[in-house]
Amino acid sequence: MISQLGLTERMASPARSAANWLIIVEGVQTAGGASYWWGGNLRNAGAQPVVLNVANRVVYSPHDYQLDVADQTWFHDPTYPANLPPLWNATWGYLRQQKIAPVLLGEFGSRLDDTSDQQWFSTMLNYLGSTAADGADDFSWTWWSWNPNSGDTGGILADDWLTVNTNKDTPLNAIKMPITSASPTPTMSSTSTPTSTPTVTPSGPPTITPTTTATPPPPPVGVGLLYLAGDTSATTNIVRPQFEIVNTGNTTFSLSSLTISYWYTADNAQPQTWVCDFAQVGCANLSATFSSVSPPRTGADTVLTISFGSGAGSLAPGANTGPIQDRFNHADWSNYTQTNDYSFAAAATSFTANPRVTMKFTGVLISGTLPT
Repeated sequence: MISQLGLTERMASPARSAANWLIIVEGVQTAGGASYWWGGNLRNAGAQPVVLNVANRVVYSPHDYQLDVADQTWFHDPTYPANLPPLWNATWGYLRQQKIAPVLLGEFGSRLDDTSDQQWFSTMLNYLGSTAADGADDFSWTWWSWNPNSGDTGGILADDWLTVNTNKDTPLNAIKMPITSASPTPTMSSTSTPTSTPTVTPSGPPTITPTTTATPPPPPVGVGLLYLAGDTSATTNIVRPQFEIVNTGNTTFSLSSLTISYWYTADNAQPQTWVCDFAQVGCANLSATFSSVSPPRTGADTVLTISFGSGAGSLAPGANTGPIQDRFNHADWSNYTQTNDYSFAAAATSFTANPRVTMKFTGVLISGTLPT
């Protein structure tokens, strides 16, 4: 009698003619004394791996879903969604983290039509994106699904089968692999030309042309920064400040000239991660840095600074950027106390001016008041 593992190995071992195949192995529902999503449980794969007759060809592929697909106990944990990364680590993430084998998250998806699903989605994006610096050793993934007729999740396409649902697709940009096209190497042909001896003509004293320094453009008039508190809780493990820039002046300016600064207390020394979930200008055109404020100021020992790339374009008179939905968290998902943060304003449940969030134009403060 052959065990299921042995049968998998026999069926999956590639022939010599297919030695470059990758064999994708899904999980099961119950393993290691725990039940999980069907196809999602790989708790035993580390101790009992699939071994083929050609090395380095196994890719493990779990499935993972949210509450709308099926109710699970972990969705009701009082620490949700902070309990999800440890659960994923134990169930399938450890295979990549411990460099046992590559992991392709073969299915994950949602309609994103309630808070629980949105929290699951943003936490999953953060979890998958946490290894992006590893390049080819990163988590791989496929979204379920492209077509809109999946009853539990809907699709990337809207019900018209034509329109892309940007609420899903745009946040995924943060973990997509950039598509680059290789430019062909030009073929150089040369014709040998005899080298002539240059004629040197004496000249007088050199003419010195003074170097002029370009004067930076003056800050535009009528640029406003609006703020919304995406999470108004006194304590939270994910801070969600949202921003919108409006141009009420008469001048078009490049968004790459602007930076936004959110001032707060980090509350511990854990590394922090920033994620853009949605922006009309494109999350790929935004970046952020965390900087320590030394010496600390009232309500601020850290500042998050958001910058715009050239791809963000310009803002014409009367236009706005639309909402910039972003978030940040500690690496261990520990809580922030927002009530002692300089820039936090719990009353800002719709976009409004907040003088404690600052904005600069080419390094010159044009909006808000710096903490003291």
